[in-house]
Amino acid sequence: MSNRQLHRDHRWWRLRAVPVDLVGITALTICTVGLSLFPGLRGTALHLVAGVLFVLFAPGYAFVAALFPAAGTSPTAQDASVPPTTTETAGTDSSVAHPAAAASRRDGIDGLERLILSAALSVALVPVVGVGLHVTPWGIQPETVTVALGGLVLVGTGVAAIRRLRLPPEDRFRVPYRRWLAVARDGVVHPPTRVDGVLNIIVIIAVVLAVSTITVAVVAPSAIPGEGSSPGEQFSGIALLTEDDDGDLVADGYPTTLAPGDSTTLVVGLDNHEHRPVEYSVVVLEQQIDRHSETNVTVTEQRELERFETELAHNETWHHRHDVRPTMTGEVRLVWALYLDAVPDDPSTDTAADDVSIWVDVTDSDG
Repeated sequence: MSNRQLHRDHRWWRLRAVPVDLVGITALTICTVGLSLFPGLRGTALHLVAGVLFVLFAPGYAFVAALFPAAGTSPTAQDASVPPTTTETAGTDSSVAHPAAAASRRDGIDGLERLILSAALSVALVPVVGVGLHVTPWGIQPETVTVALGGLVLVGTGVAAIRRLRLPPEDRFRVPYRRWLAVARDGVVHPPTRVDGVLNIIVIIAVVLAVSTITVAVVAPSAIPGEGSSPGEQFSGIALLTEDDDGDLVADGYPTTLAPGDSTTLVVGLDNHEHRPVEYSVVVLEQQIDRHSETNVTVTEQRELERFETELAHNETWHHRHDVRPTMTGEVRLVWALYLDAVPDDPSTDTAADDVSIWVDVTDSDG
């Protein structure tokens, strides 16, 4: 055999030594974090499915893999698989099992135990991460939670890979894909009895239906927009806010009177639930209104004070603090008109996608 062939075989065996399950968890983590940080991909069906799998499984699996790098079998299987040896002493026969062989397999846990512990530990870790983020300047946001969990998963998989590769190859945990497929095939194609075969098929159908239902429940809101009042409904929101004494933004405390030339500080908030990135424009208008009734008014004069623009991804929120200084006197209506993608030449509440307004009495300096 040539040196090149030996080198190729050596590289193949090194590749086979790479823990495939840890590589898969790492890939899922990087994919989920990337989808969370890119505005164009955040909130998509792919992001939601990857996020659910990541949150419910990856953190726990990484920590379980770090704690238990060795392979393992159930105690019953261990006892059956370890052959006894006979030791003869001065006329006495005794059978003693190999303690080292049994101990080497009891250092780890089997695949089913890993799955159960991974799900349970993931459920326990997510609230702990949330509590930790709550006392940090970043707070609890979808992006911060995803990044924090992703960091923990990468640390856990790194420790798990190091600990697993330090073990002898025969003691390392490996995902037994072939054995699982063989067991599944035998359970369906060659069951012990016909009843067992029917029950196995029912279990498989139930699992497929459960996974499909969860997937549809996660994906459907974003894949079927505008379906009633479901989370998939497409809309954009605008709100006018002020800052209270504690520094919190509230929809209250608006000014009711201003002196000519005075300004007031307000905050406009935008929410994008259009399931796509949107370029927003907000036009601030001041209007003189002739009121015929509470619902019937006529705009007698209008001026544009300012406008500002921003681009938001789906599920993204934006707040803009600005000063408003009316130029008209008397009873003035201040309007914030929201436009998606483009603003007409003559902006008004009739052409805006949404708007908010307040009434301000701008008193003349003489009275």
